[in-house]
Amino acid sequence: MRLSILSIYQVVLTHITKKSFFMSVRYGILSTSLQANSSKTDVWMCDGRRDYLPPLPANSSLNINRMSSSTTKTTTVSIAIIGGGITGATAAQTLAKQHAISSNNKSNLIIHVFDQGRRGVGGRTSSRTSTTSDGTQQQLKFDHGCQFFRADTPQFQNILKYWIHQDYVREWKGNFQSSNGMSSDREFFGMPSIPPFYVAVNGMQSLAKNVLDQVISSTSNDKSAELQVYTGTRVAQLQRDESTNKWKLHGTSGVAAYHDTPERIAQANNTSTIIGQQQGYDAIILTDVSSSFGKWHRASAGVPESFAKRVRERVGARVPLFSCMIAFDKETSIPFDAASFDDSIVWFAAKSNSKPGMESLHKECWTIVSTPDYAMDTIEETPMQDAITGDLYPNLPSI
Repeated sequence: MRLSILSIYQVVLTHITKKSFFMSVRYGILSTSLQANSSKTDVWMCDGRRDYLPPLPANSSLNINRMSSSTTKTTTVSIAIIGGGITGATAAQTLAKQHAISSNNKSNLIIHVFDQGRRGVGGRTSSRTSTTSDGTQQQLKFDHGCQFFRADTPQFQNILKYWIHQDYVREWKGNFQSSNGMSSDREFFGMPSIPPFYVAVNGMQSLAKNVLDQVISSTSNDKSAELQVYTGTRVAQLQRDESTNKWKLHGTSGVAAYHDTPERIAQANNTSTIIGQQQGYDAIILTDVSSSFGKWHRASAGVPESFAKRVRERVGARVPLFSCMIAFDKETSIPFDAASFDDSIVWFAAKSNSKPGMESLHKECWTIVSTPDYAMDTIEETPMQDAITGDLYPNLPSI
């Protein structure tokens, strides 16, 4: 008997619009139709700024169980999430929560999260921790990606309440300023004109880690659910097994997986194998648009070209920004904690020490963020790819 599942999962993801690249978060919905006997699985893309799939129909029912009234057989649904940032962590949390509360639960749920970051999960909410080189080993810490976020929608405000209750997140309060006469639409995503602003406690990277740790804890006593996080692991290719209609992941881990590993070292250590479940997965969630890029890009997941083309057609332009991290030996007299600048090069600056959980840093640490125009001009002056072959210059085997 052919079993039709209108919706296998509904994922709450951080969906950040063009105008609010880091801050304005709302719901995104992923849906599909699976058939138990002639199962057609798919790959789904949900990026931290937008989603690339039509919304779930209004009359859909949420059901992650492969069930029918004619059988009580327990089945297993396996999902791979590529990317361990806020989107990936929240997707894993929502899948696990829905599985736990589903009535007549006749299925097992396996969730595997893959993240290639050198410093663990976090994605664009990554933080950089270092120590001084003067022998004192004093800690330095910077949020070099996402600086803060806002909660502009009722949906995300509900999520935020839980994060605040768990002390994952606190409101960032400080002396925030902007250049004289600077309008709010030119400020760094509404800073300081559109408060409140929120940050993860002790660095933005802690949010994804805390969310995933909570899911691991909640599923540890549930024999029907499993969450496993693979860090330092790069998914380089997705391949459908036509005999089982499952997706197999090929990739590598360790030094060959990291974004900043020189190509000659990455190639020398690159032993691509099947990663995660050897038999493959029923569904794949891609959390970053970079995974749909060509194989020259270190973040490419080698998705099928037909799917990658759909993403490229809908994603539009990406906005690059440069970050500069500075630690001062002595306390400065800078008269603000964060500021937006009406400048051609510098757009934003923030003092780490003013953020909740980082007040005790021994050095005064600042992150300075460029304007998109400056980043674009610099990239164009120093091309990253060969115009004909598309090879990435910094990662050529000869380098």
